[in-house]
Amino acid sequence: MSYVEAKYRELLEEIESTRLRIAEFTAELQGIEEALSRLENLPDDAILYERAGHIYVRRTKEETLISLKARRDMLSSLIEELKKKENRAKTELKQLIESVKAGETGA
Repeated sequence: MSYVEAKYRELLEEIESTRLRIAEFTAELQGIEEALSRLENLPDDAILYERAGHIYVRRTKEETLISLKARRDMLSSLIEELKKKENRAKTELKQLIESVKAGETGA
């Protein structure tokens, strides 16, 4: 396999794996947004539980909101970084294809 073929496959795999991670994190982000929406409507003294392994731990509404918002912010940042990574890989792939085409026409 030539360098160009290997690089082409590597970029395709990188784009695909990045898309999968974006989809995974986006689904989790949507779940968090739904949870936050439901929590906002609960009274401040509502009893909440968070799963920690095989047990559930009691938490306040405020603790839960802080935790979910932090996770939401982290996921949003990760998604943006992954989108940038995907775009860089797409650009590199496009350049690779163009250089191969230019090499074919120049030969």
